[in-house]
Amino acid sequence: MIPVGRASLFAALLLAAPLAAPVSAQQELPLVLDSLATLWARGDATRLAEYGAGRGIELEVHGENLGRVSGRKAAVALRHMFANQETIRVRASMSSRVTGADQTAFAELTWEARPRGSTIPATNTVFLGLVREYRGWQVSQIRVMR
Repeated sequence: MIPVGRASLFAALLLAAPLAAPVSAQQELPLVLDSLATLWARGDATRLAEYGAGRGIELEVHGENLGRVSGRKAAVALRHMFANQETIRVRASMSSRVTGADQTAFAELTWEARPRGSTIPATNTVFLGLVREYRGWQVSQIRVMR
């Protein structure tokens, strides 16, 4: 029997413990990519930036290279970009792991959007560089190209 004073600690540890074995990195990548595509479609810059790698995100938007930025600065830049666009559709178009580098992957999103107030859509390719960190797959690079 667990002493009453430790019961709450024991309960907290049980709740924090994973209920199933961890998903392998290869299986997890498509799930992360789906989450990123959903967040991109919603224009959720804050949540996208939360996926930022510990060393920051190298960010380039339509040819403007912002360099490596912190999550907060990435959120500001993405928020500005999303404010000027109306998203039509986002789909994950590909992802792959780098051969011989289990901790690195690349992915692409196809982002159909139009400038606010316009009826003419444009298709953008969003290139994502990902690294495997202790928190799982994190975004190390975002390049938005027309």
